[in-house]
Amino acid sequence: ASRDSPALRLARQEAVTTTPYALPLLPSPSPSPPLLPQPGVRGKQLVAGGSLVAVLALSLCGAGTLLHLSLAAAFLLVGVGCLTVEQAFRAIQHRVLLTIAASFGLGAALDRSGLSAMLGALLAELEPLLGPLPFLGAVFLFTSALSCLVSNAACVVLVYGVLKDLHDGGGLAALRPAQVMLAMMMGASASFATPIGYQTNLMVLQPGGYSFADFARLGVPLTLSTALCAAASIYSLPASWLP
Repeated sequence: ASRDSPALRLARQEAVTTTPYALPLLPSPSPSPPLLPQPGVRGKQLVAGGSLVAVLALSLCGAGTLLHLSLAAAFLLVGVGCLTVEQAFRAIQHRVLLTIAASFGLGAALDRSGLSAMLGALLAELEPLLGPLPFLGAVFLFTSALSCLVSNAACVVLVYGVLKDLHDGGGLAALRPAQVMLAMMMGASASFATPIGYQTNLMVLQPGGYSFADFARLGVPLTLSTALCAAASIYSLPASWLP
């Protein structure tokens, strides 16, 4: 076959580009204008930092719940252009939400099965054997271990009833009720050994590349040292400070 002449090739190209079936290229849609004036990079940093400080301050003052204040701050950040709606939705970690929701079911299972009451009864039998100071440490460690499996709110609900009945029944003679309750509250917030014990543990699990073993490796020694310091401090508090 003979080669096509340059004139024939040019004619074919013009026929392709001028065919009536070719669809014209549509211009890309322009982005929608922002809801609020757009600050610069420095301004966005100030808005983001100020929003965080405002949420914490208003929450401490009781001006609103942390959920409502956080949602208001999120809408403000989207409105001023610190992040887009797509970025805000991608920041939601659905695995964290599912794990938190599942922890409430685990707490209900411990309560209804009677396992928490049995563990509390075993803990009460240790007080005469250990003494008041080691018993405070045991309460701290027991509550901390339970808080590593369920939420700290569910943990306090479960352990509070056991310790309250224990003291009302005269099971603790050398300790004041406030001392035992304070050790319980501090232990419920010391969920260092597992990533499922608290929301912030789960939030840093995936971005930081951590594993369950990493939390146990650092969390167990930290829990033991915190229990020792907390038990000694609570036991030495005078009755005028902690009735």
